[in-house]
Amino acid sequence: MSKEQDIRRRMADLASSLLAATLEGRIQWSTTDDEDQYLYAGSKSSVLIEQDLHHSRWNHKLAILNTRGTEVESIADDWDTNSVPPQPDPVNIILEQLFDASRRQALGVDDLLDSAMHDIERGYTKPVPPKPQHPFDEEPPF
Repeated sequence: MSKEQDIRRRMADLASSLLAATLEGRIQWSTTDDEDQYLYAGSKSSVLIEQDLHHSRWNHKLAILNTRGTEVESIADDWDTNSVPPQPDPVNIILEQLFDASRRQALGVDDLLDSAMHDIERGYTKPVPPKPQHPFDEEPPF
């Protein structure tokens, strides 16, 4: 096995471990300034999972960062272009699931859904403050 293949296998194993730990609630993900990127911070390294739209297809990338925030290694979606039609690498599914799980956790999606369902069951609606009246609510005459 080449060094490159070994790194890819280890990054795929990392993705699988992160997915399991996320689904079990053992680790926490945070939002970043990029709405399609989430961060897990460990003791000596951090991990970013991100997605972007490229050629009408969502692509995912998992990157490991050192303590300075420098990306030192990454793994991204891959496709077997020798097949017709091109076939996805099995790691693609893991990266997609990891992105979805980290997003749900970082944004608190499950808690928000539970809260909305609870409010609906109770018939609760938060009062909306009235719109302020301005003396110039009408369109200008020109």
